Amino acid sequence: MIDPPSPRRRAAERTTVARTGAVPVPADPTAWKRRDAIHHDREAARYDRLIGREFAPYQQLWTARPWAERLAADGARVVLDIGCGTGRTTLPVAAAGPSVVALDMSRGMLKQTVAKAHAAGITGVWPLIADAERLPLADGAVDAVVCQGVLHHLPDVRVALAEADRVLARGGWLCLAEPDSESSRPYGVVRRAGRIVAALLRRLRTAEALHSPGTDDERPLDPDAVLMPLAALDYDVTPAYIVHVPVVYRFVPAAAARIIARVLNAGDRTRRRPADILVVVARRNRAAAGA
Repeated sequence: MIDPPSPRRRAAERTTVARTGAVPVPADPTAWKRRDAIHHDREAARYDRLIGREFAPYQQLWTARPWAERLAADGARVVLDIGCGTGRTTLPVAAAGPSVVALDMSRGMLKQTVAKAHAAGITGVWPLIADAERLPLADGAVDAVVCQGVLHHLPDVRVALAEADRVLARGGWLCLAEPDSESSRPYGVVRRAGRIVAALLRRLRTAEALHSPGTDDERPLDPDAVLMPLAALDYDVTPAYIVHVPVVYRFVPAAAARIIARVLNAGDRTRRRPADILVVVARRNRAAAGA
């Protein structure tokens, strides 16, 4: 699980975001990216085992599955999945029909995506090792961009969003999901309880049962760090604020997890509130550069 920043760091980040729409950029972004790639190479083989069940409910209800359905219905032919990881978004989208450029800096993660696609008989997945802040694609090259749980790993969120915008065709969809710095009360209670249980399990050398992989550099994002740059880039944006309690979902059947997720998120999810995940579905209005 990702812990929220300290109150002091959160206040400083909010001030910067409110003024500029940007999260402060680290002093050495190259080292940041290198550490993140190495970490995910090491975690790739066990990544799905650690977080698969706990992320499944919101992916089925609000991200990977509905995104795949929307993009297929809209006739998207080529979709870019930035930071594809083990293919938790790539595979549903590719299974729905579009071809997917599965991009990641971690070779280990890309190997997992390719292996899972092959095992499932899903074609049209094109793996690509590349930097999300320097995409090796032409302007307007893709019909849609999906990016789930990636921006909070990157040194410069605005640069990554600008690159996604550059390669997206006019009228294309940009679908994002990121941990929200305003963690909900249910998640806070579960997180504290999870720490207690994990401490006990560590004594029994079974801590992995409750450990989700994370890096020292990743951080939840203030929603404005995503929404303000998209507004400046001229997108029609629909945000959703999702309450998410992953440890609970790990220990209940999938059907029960979806019911719990729906109950926790009953009501108007587009209203800004303390939440754990910001989900954004946005449509590009401008023509591509040079069009």
